[in-house]
Amino acid sequence: MAKKEYPNIKDEDWRFQAITTLSKPFKSPWTGKLHPVGTPVKAISTVRFNSKLLSFGIPNATAMFLNISHNFWEKANEILKEQPFTKSSNKHIHFENDSIAFDFFENIMGSIVFAYTALEAFANEEIPNDYVYNKLFLYFSHECNFFHILSDFIIFSNNINRFT
Repeated sequence: MAKKEYPNIKDEDWRFQAITTLSKPFKSPWTGKLHPVGTPVKAISTVRFNSKLLSFGIPNATAMFLNISHNFWEKANEILKEQPFTKSSNKHIHFENDSIAFDFFENIMGSIVFAYTALEAFANEEIPNDYVYNKLFLYFSHECNFFHILSDFIIFSNNINRFT
């Protein structure tokens, strides 16, 4: 059974990194304002912008990449639907002009690239910070994290240049 969305956050942007609602009343120590049960609570960030402080909700990278991919896909489909060959019965068809074809290809490429980027971002979010990767190298085995792998690659790359 699907979990029902809380009505106070159902209209919020789905790309938030973290959003929830209060389960009990909360009185802000800063403003003294009492927030009732169900008030949305969002993760935010504040950055200096010119001489001001800019606050905004923290977005989720996976959601943003997935949204970009979807937007590119939609644009590619719009381009395709506007082409007369979609309604043609001819065996040999073509775009109206090369610029339109290239726009279509760019949008398809963007959609694919950002879909894969969304998958990578999701995988990176799910890998625990203390995860240790065990890798069997040519003649020895040892535990290593990302920085060990990177340093081994650099050492390997520097040494391989001696033989090529």
